Amino acid sequence: MVLDDWSATLPQSTWEDKARVARDTTRIRLTPPNRACHRLLTTHSLHNGKVPPGVRDVPKIGSLAAMAAFAAIVLYGIAQVLQVVNALRPPLDGILLYGFSLCIVIPFMISMLALHYVAPAETRFWSSAALIFTIMYGTYVTLNYAVQLATVIPAAPQHRLDEVRVLDQTPHSLFWDVDALGYICMGFATLFGSFVFRSGGVDKWAKGFFIGNAVMTPVIALVYFYPTFSISLLILGAPWLVTASGSMICLALYFKNAQVTAN
Repeated sequence: MVLDDWSATLPQSTWEDKARVARDTTRIRLTPPNRACHRLLTTHSLHNGKVPPGVRDVPKIGSLAAMAAFAAIVLYGIAQVLQVVNALRPPLDGILLYGFSLCIVIPFMISMLALHYVAPAETRFWSSAALIFTIMYGTYVTLNYAVQLATVIPAAPQHRLDEVRVLDQTPHSLFWDVDALGYICMGFATLFGSFVFRSGGVDKWAKGFFIGNAVMTPVIALVYFYPTFSISLLILGAPWLVTASGSMICLALYFKNAQVTAN
Protein backbone atom coordinates (compact mmCIF):
# COMPACT_ATOMS: atom_id res chain seq x y z
CA MET A 1 0.00 0.00 0.00
CA VAL A 2 1.35 3.45 -0.93
CA LEU A 3 0.61 6.24 1.53
CA ASP A 4 0.08 9.74 0.17
CA ASP A 5 0.93 11.23 3.57
CA TRP A 6 3.97 9.56 5.13
CA SER A 7 3.36 11.44 8.38
CA ALA A 8 0.30 9.30 8.97
CA THR A 9 2.63 6.43 9.85
CA LEU A 10 4.25 8.32 12.76
CA PRO A 11 3.43 6.86 16.18
CA GLN A 12 1.36 8.88 18.63
CA SER A 13 4.37 9.46 20.92
CA THR A 14 6.22 11.22 18.08
CA TRP A 15 3.32 13.59 17.51
CA GLU A 16 3.21 14.36 21.22
CA ASP A 17 6.94 15.16 21.21
CA LYS A 18 6.52 17.45 18.20
CA ALA A 19 3.65 19.27 19.89
CA ARG A 20 5.67 19.71 23.08
CA VAL A 21 8.61 21.18 21.15
CA ALA A 22 6.28 23.54 19.27
CA ARG A 23 4.93 24.88 22.59
CA ASP A 24 8.45 25.40 24.04
CA THR A 25 9.09 29.16 23.68
CA THR A 26 12.72 28.79 24.78
CA ARG A 27 13.75 27.00 21.60
CA ILE A 28 15.20 28.96 18.69
CA ARG A 29 13.30 28.19 15.51
CA LEU A 30 15.62 28.20 12.55
CA THR A 31 13.56 30.13 10.05
CA PRO A 32 15.44 30.86 6.78
CA PRO A 33 17.04 34.12 8.11
CA ASN A 34 17.93 32.41 11.39
CA ARG A 35 19.48 29.49 9.55
CA ALA A 36 21.90 31.85 7.77
CA CYS A 37 22.81 33.47 11.09
CA HIS A 38 23.19 30.04 12.70
CA ARG A 39 25.57 28.91 9.97
CA LEU A 40 27.68 32.07 10.44
CA LEU A 41 27.85 31.77 14.23
CA THR A 42 28.75 28.10 14.17
CA THR A 43 31.37 28.26 11.43
CA HIS A 44 34.46 26.65 12.88
CA SER A 45 37.04 28.05 10.51
CA LEU A 46 37.69 29.09 6.95
CA HIS A 47 40.09 26.17 6.81
CA ASN A 48 37.33 23.59 7.05
CA GLY A 49 35.73 24.84 3.86
CA LYS A 50 32.43 25.83 5.49
CA VAL A 51 32.51 29.49 4.57
CA PRO A 52 29.32 31.52 4.13
CA PRO A 53 29.41 33.45 0.84
CA GLY A 54 29.31 36.78 2.66
CA VAL A 55 32.70 36.22 4.30
CA ARG A 56 34.65 34.91 1.33
CA ASP A 57 36.12 38.36 0.65
CA VAL A 58 37.30 38.84 4.25
CA PRO A 59 40.60 36.91 3.83
CA LYS A 60 41.45 38.95 0.73
CA ILE A 61 40.77 42.22 2.55
CA GLY A 62 42.70 41.00 5.58
CA SER A 63 45.67 39.97 3.44
CA LEU A 64 45.84 43.35 1.68
CA ALA A 65 45.56 45.18 5.01
CA ALA A 66 48.29 43.07 6.62
CA MET A 67 50.60 43.72 3.66
CA ALA A 68 49.92 47.46 3.91
CA ALA A 69 50.72 47.39 7.65
CA PHE A 70 53.92 45.46 6.89
CA ALA A 71 54.99 48.07 4.33
CA ALA A 72 54.26 50.94 6.74
CA ILE A 73 56.28 49.27 9.52
CA VAL A 74 59.25 48.79 7.17
CA LEU A 75 59.09 52.42 6.03
CA TYR A 76 58.89 53.58 9.64
CA GLY A 77 61.96 51.47 10.46
CA ILE A 78 63.92 53.02 7.59
CA ALA A 79 62.95 56.52 8.71
CA GLN A 80 63.92 55.71 12.30
CA VAL A 81 67.36 54.47 11.26
CA LEU A 82 67.92 57.57 9.12
CA GLN A 83 67.02 59.77 12.07
CA VAL A 84 69.39 57.93 14.43
CA VAL A 85 72.31 58.39 12.01
CA ASN A 86 71.39 62.08 11.57
CA ALA A 87 70.45 61.64 7.92
CA LEU A 88 67.09 63.28 8.61
CA ARG A 89 66.58 66.70 10.14
CA PRO A 90 63.52 68.43 11.60
CA PRO A 91 60.80 68.79 10.58
CA LEU A 92 61.18 66.08 7.95
CA ASP A 93 62.15 63.42 10.49
CA GLY A 94 59.01 64.00 12.53
CA ILE A 95 56.79 64.13 9.46
CA LEU A 96 58.11 60.80 8.20
CA LEU A 97 58.16 59.04 11.57
CA TYR A 98 54.69 60.13 12.62
CA GLY A 99 53.33 59.80 9.09
CA PHE A 100 54.52 56.21 8.58
CA SER A 101 53.41 55.32 12.13
CA LEU A 102 49.95 56.67 11.35
CA CYS A 103 49.91 54.57 8.17
CA ILE A 104 50.29 51.43 10.29
CA VAL A 105 47.10 52.03 12.26
CA ILE A 106 44.21 51.47 9.86
CA PRO A 107 45.72 48.45 8.03
CA PHE A 108 46.63 46.84 11.35
CA MET A 109 43.11 47.37 12.69
CA ILE A 110 41.47 46.03 9.52
CA SER A 111 43.70 42.95 9.48
CA MET A 112 42.92 42.19 13.14
CA LEU A 113 39.22 42.69 12.47
CA ALA A 114 39.48 40.21 9.60
CA LEU A 115 41.32 37.78 11.88
CA HIS A 116 38.47 38.00 14.39
CA TYR A 117 35.90 37.51 11.64
CA VAL A 118 37.49 34.29 10.35
CA ALA A 119 38.63 32.94 13.71
CA PRO A 120 37.43 29.42 14.63
CA ALA A 121 34.40 29.55 16.91
CA GLU A 122 36.32 28.07 19.83
CA THR A 123 38.87 30.94 19.72
CA ARG A 124 36.42 33.83 19.40
CA PHE A 125 37.03 34.89 23.01
CA TRP A 126 40.72 35.39 22.26
CA SER A 127 40.10 37.13 18.94
CA SER A 128 37.59 39.42 20.66
CA ALA A 129 40.17 40.32 23.30
CA ALA A 130 42.70 40.98 20.54
CA LEU A 131 40.21 43.25 18.79
CA ILE A 132 39.57 45.22 22.00
CA PHE A 133 43.27 45.95 22.47
CA THR A 134 43.62 46.72 18.76
CA ILE A 135 40.96 49.42 19.09
CA MET A 136 42.73 50.81 22.16
CA TYR A 137 46.01 50.90 20.24
CA GLY A 138 44.39 52.68 17.32
CA THR A 139 42.74 55.26 19.58
CA TYR A 140 45.91 56.14 21.49
CA VAL A 141 48.31 56.43 18.59
CA THR A 142 45.92 58.10 16.15
CA LEU A 143 45.28 60.83 18.71
CA ASN A 144 49.02 61.29 19.21
CA TYR A 145 50.10 61.32 15.56
CA ALA A 146 47.25 63.58 14.46
CA VAL A 147 48.24 66.11 17.12
CA GLN A 148 51.94 65.94 16.21
CA LEU A 149 51.38 66.25 12.46
CA ALA A 150 48.54 68.78 12.47
CA THR A 151 49.41 70.94 15.47
CA VAL A 152 52.93 70.56 16.87
CA ILE A 153 55.08 70.28 13.73
CA PRO A 154 53.37 73.18 11.88
CA ALA A 155 53.80 75.38 14.98
CA ALA A 156 57.62 75.24 14.89
CA PRO A 157 58.24 77.26 11.68
CA GLN A 158 55.61 79.76 12.82
CA HIS A 159 57.47 80.28 16.11
CA ARG A 160 54.43 79.16 18.08
CA LEU A 161 55.95 76.04 19.62
CA ASP A 162 55.77 77.48 23.15
CA GLU A 163 51.99 77.70 22.77
CA VAL A 164 51.68 73.96 22.11
CA ARG A 165 54.64 72.75 24.17
CA VAL A 166 52.39 70.57 26.32
CA LEU A 167 51.35 68.66 23.18
CA ASP A 168 54.88 68.00 21.93
CA GLN A 169 55.95 64.36 22.10
CA THR A 170 59.22 64.53 23.98
CA PRO A 171 60.54 61.90 26.45
CA HIS A 172 58.15 61.49 29.39
CA SER A 173 55.71 64.11 28.13
CA LEU A 174 51.94 63.63 27.99
CA PHE A 175 51.86 62.32 24.43
CA TRP A 176 55.00 60.26 24.97
CA ASP A 177 52.99 58.29 27.54
CA VAL A 178 49.98 58.13 25.21
CA ASP A 179 52.22 56.67 22.50
CA ALA A 180 53.59 54.15 24.98
CA LEU A 181 50.11 53.00 25.94
CA GLY A 182 49.32 52.51 22.27
CA TYR A 183 52.19 50.11 21.63
CA ILE A 184 51.62 48.28 24.89
CA CYS A 185 48.05 47.68 23.71
CA MET A 186 49.37 46.45 20.36
CA GLY A 187 51.50 43.92 22.22
CA PHE A 188 48.47 42.63 24.10
CA ALA A 189 46.51 42.49 20.84
CA THR A 190 49.08 40.18 19.28
CA LEU A 191 49.32 38.14 22.50
CA PHE A 192 45.59 37.36 22.47
CA GLY A 193 45.56 37.06 18.69
CA SER A 194 48.18 34.31 18.87
CA PHE A 195 45.60 31.95 20.40
CA VAL A 196 43.63 32.01 17.14
CA PHE A 197 46.34 30.17 15.21
CA ARG A 198 46.83 26.43 15.23
CA SER A 199 50.11 24.57 15.11
CA GLY A 200 51.70 23.71 11.81
CA GLY A 201 52.18 25.48 8.50
CA VAL A 202 51.62 29.21 8.23
CA ASP A 203 49.69 29.18 11.51
CA LYS A 204 52.84 28.11 13.36
CA TRP A 205 54.85 31.04 11.98
CA ALA A 206 52.06 33.54 12.59
CA LYS A 207 51.64 32.30 16.15
CA GLY A 208 55.38 32.55 16.76
CA PHE A 209 55.67 36.11 15.49
CA PHE A 210 52.54 37.22 17.35
CA ILE A 211 53.95 35.81 20.60
CA GLY A 212 57.35 37.34 19.82
CA ASN A 213 55.75 40.73 19.38
CA ALA A 214 53.93 40.30 22.69
CA VAL A 215 57.20 39.37 24.40
CA MET A 216 58.62 42.71 23.23
CA THR A 217 55.93 44.59 25.17
CA PRO A 218 57.87 44.79 28.47
CA VAL A 219 60.91 45.99 26.50
CA ILE A 220 58.82 48.67 24.78
CA ALA A 221 57.48 49.74 28.18
CA LEU A 222 61.06 49.97 29.49
CA VAL A 223 62.13 52.12 26.54
CA TYR A 224 59.28 54.54 27.14
CA PHE A 225 59.19 54.65 30.93
CA TYR A 226 62.84 54.32 31.96
CA PRO A 227 63.74 57.56 33.79
CA THR A 228 66.40 58.58 31.27
CA PHE A 229 65.79 58.08 27.55
CA SER A 230 68.77 57.34 25.33
CA ILE A 231 69.64 56.02 21.88
CA SER A 232 70.83 52.81 23.56
CA LEU A 233 67.33 52.28 24.92
CA LEU A 234 65.87 52.95 21.48
CA ILE A 235 68.17 50.31 19.96
CA LEU A 236 67.07 47.89 22.70
CA GLY A 237 63.58 48.13 21.29
CA ALA A 238 64.72 47.61 17.69
CA PRO A 239 63.68 43.91 17.55
CA TRP A 240 60.10 45.21 17.59
CA LEU A 241 60.61 46.10 13.93
CA VAL A 242 61.23 42.40 13.23
CA THR A 243 58.41 41.00 15.37
CA ALA A 244 55.81 43.55 14.22
CA SER A 245 56.64 43.30 10.51
CA GLY A 246 56.97 39.50 10.76
CA SER A 247 53.55 39.30 12.42
CA MET A 248 51.96 41.21 9.56
CA ILE A 249 53.64 39.30 6.74
CA CYS A 250 52.70 35.97 8.37
CA LEU A 251 49.15 37.21 8.91
CA ALA A 252 48.96 38.11 5.22
CA LEU A 253 50.11 34.58 4.32
CA TYR A 254 47.56 33.14 6.74
CA PHE A 255 44.81 35.01 4.94
CA LYS A 256 46.18 33.90 1.56
CA ASN A 257 45.96 30.30 2.71
CA ALA A 258 42.42 30.94 3.92
CA GLN A 259 41.50 32.37 0.50
CA VAL A 260 42.65 29.21 -1.26
CA THR A 261 40.75 26.99 1.19
CA ALA A 262 37.61 29.11 0.97
CA ASN A 263 37.56 28.91 -2.80
